[in-house]
Parts: sequence; structure tokens; C-alpha cells
Amino acid sequence: MTTEHPLAQIINVRMIHTNLYSSGQPTLAQLVQIREAGFNNVINLALQDASNALAHEDRWVLEQGMDYYHFPLLWEQPSVTQGLFILDAIHHLRDQPTWLHCALNYRGACVIYLYERFYLGLDLPSAKERLEQVWQPDETWTGWMFAVEQQLTAGTTVSI
Repeated sequence: MTTEHPLAQIINVRMIHTNLYSSGQPTLAQLVQIREAGFNNVINLALQDASNALAHEDRWVLEQGMDYYHFPLLWEQPSVTQGLFILDAIHHLRDQPTWLHCALNYRGACVIYLYERFYLGLDLPSAKERLEQVWQPDETWTGWMFAVEQQLTAGTTVSI
């Protein structure tokens, strides 16, 4: 009988590379498991008023000795500038165990799609396939990814 790793129970969890995972909103018990697994950074892309948000997640994560970064992306109107900043932040933390999450990992999947393509060099078909394992972005998020992609290919961003 095989036992599934406890972190695999987190909604839409994905391993991007050894030091980067993304998922939907973890529970408090799952955040304990994330910490125990050696992660020392938590990035939250969801707004604090999301229906499944944890009250005082920021305080709890910080009190556990992890770093907490809150870069909310509006669901209906995500910011391109914020997206570029998030990508650079993820890249800056690339050598540290980092857990990125939002409500369902839809925002996260779009960010990771761009990160895999432009920072990790994953080819377009593979990156798209990985994105669609989590969800198929709607018009808003497809447009957002395209706008961020345009900025990245224009070379207008500065990586940390």
C-alpha cells in the first residue's frame, strides 16, 4: 500500500522545481506541513477577503519563522506591473524553498506559466500543457498573460 505525501492533499498542488511549489489556499494544518517540509517562504496571490482565505495567515506564517509575501492580483482585473514584480520576486527566491498560493491556484498557474516560459526556459507547448492541468484561463487571464508576455519579450523589466 502506498501512502500519499500530506502536501499532495492541498488543492491543485504542483511542484515547479525543487524549491518552488504552487497550490490553492492551504489550511492551517497544511501550512504546518509546508513549514515542516522545509519551506521558508510563502507567497499569497489572493485577496484577503477570498471566501477560503485564512484569517491572519500573514501573522501565523511570520510567527512560525517563515517569510510571508502578499502580492494580491485582482481576479477581474489583474495588474501587469504586479505580475512582473511577482515574477521577479519568485526568481529572486529561486534558491529558497518557496510556496506560492492563491485561492484555487488559478492565478498561481498563470504566474507559473510565465515563470516557466521566461525564467526557466520551458517550451510553449509544455508550459501550456502544465497550465491546463490546473485550469484553462478565461479571457481576462489569457489577456493578462499576453500583456505580461509582451513586457517580458520587449525586455522592459529588470530582473533582481
